[in-house]
Amino acid sequence: MKNIPFSLSGLLLICVISHFACKETSKPQDSSPMTEVVSESLDAGFDISVRTMEPNPSIPGLQSAAWARSGNKVLLIGGRKTGFHGLSGLDTIFNSRLANKSIYVLDMSTWTSTELKLNPKDQSMLQFFSSNMEFFQDKDTLYIVGGYGTTKITGSRSDFTFDKMLAINVPLMISQVESQGDPQKAILYTIQSPFLQVSGGELIKQAGTFYLMFGQNYAGAYTINKTGNYTEAIRVFKVIGGKLADTASIRNSELHRRDLNVVVIPQKSGSFFATFGGVFTAAGNGFDQPIYIAPEGPSTTYRIDTLHQLTSQYNCARVVIYDQATDKTTVALMGGIGRFQYHVDSAYWEDGDDGALLPFVKTITQMQYVQGNMAQRVQIPPGSPELPALLGANAIFLANPDFSFSDGTIDYAKIKGNLTTIIGYLYGGIQSPSPSSNDVNPSSVNNQMYEVILTKK
Repeated sequence: MKNIPFSLSGLLLICVISHFACKETSKPQDSSPMTEVVSESLDAGFDISVRTMEPNPSIPGLQSAAWARSGNKVLLIGGRKTGFHGLSGLDTIFNSRLANKSIYVLDMSTWTSTELKLNPKDQSMLQFFSSNMEFFQDKDTLYIVGGYGTTKITGSRSDFTFDKMLAINVPLMISQVESQGDPQKAILYTIQSPFLQVSGGELIKQAGTFYLMFGQNYAGAYTINKTGNYTEAIRVFKVIGGKLADTASIRNSELHRRDLNVVVIPQKSGSFFATFGGVFTAAGNGFDQPIYIAPEGPSTTYRIDTLHQLTSQYNCARVVIYDQATDKTTVALMGGIGRFQYHVDSAYWEDGDDGALLPFVKTITQMQYVQGNMAQRVQIPPGSPELPALLGANAIFLANPDFSFSDGTIDYAKIKGNLTTIIGYLYGGIQSPSPSSNDVNPSSVNNQMYEVILTKK
């Protein structure tokens, strides 16, 4: 990628890589506490809101699933059928009984779903039962990497990070599900390598090169106060003849993040990747400074912004909106889990929730990139809407094809005339009854579908 607009004001250049890794530094610490919270620092020209669909479609409730689209049909693989994994009893943490052991096809034209139940004793299917896989769709192919699950058909809890990449023919897999056929027929190839042993990161393919970014390798059953082996890396590779090729690792402790949001920022001068949030800092909080990645294979560069992202540091439903006329890209982060939460009744910003560092939040945050700068706007009631409930964590945004590019990015030029437009749908993820989830207030998987609405101001 050439001529990337990386003259962002207030950015710190971290490293430039050409086949060699940066020198390791100490673990990143929390940034200094924010003494002032500015809710709106830009005029986006529109609000994003979420409205309950009525009647609610008959669809499976999943969180942390891999997915792909073919026309109006959505393919759903893996993930879990429960809320937060739980921390009170060891037998409930990532219990295999609550893993998704089916492949679903959601038909958006009829809002119905088809389920293909997989054989839980089929060793070859165990990666399909994992959660937090990295995945990316390139045309008719869905690439799935890693995920946290179990390699034992009798295992009661997740205890392994998978080290495989699966290439799946999406239309063929949809056909196999709808005909109750054999999902193995849709797997184009499988690659196994420690290089791919990652969960909770992000995968993007661009110009024939894969970027496996951030995440961790968690070994053994999940245990309180035990951390996985963070990759602290952007792993770059190609696939040639069904095998890994041209592998390179861009490593630095500043890349110590997982369970975050990485999106492609389209620009006339060349697209780049923007990283929002991620967990956990040395103090157990979320990262609040975005990272921008210029994908150039083994010569990839990245920069860390001085901007403080207020909330939605955890992976959540997100929509990318691109205005070709102004070359402006807006990323709307919808709820999830974040550092600062806004209390509407008292107009007060709280850092955490009664001591909990990262509560569930209702806020919708717009991160807007234009003319070489990133700015944020947190939508604040009553002037701007927030989510109707504590939604969005590990959820999916499904773009309305009438208003989107082929990759699901919303094309702002297609939104004409109407002040209010349904640009897509929020599906699945975790819902919590309170900012802090616990045994008294347990989270659950979201079984409700929501319309995502863009309203011009």
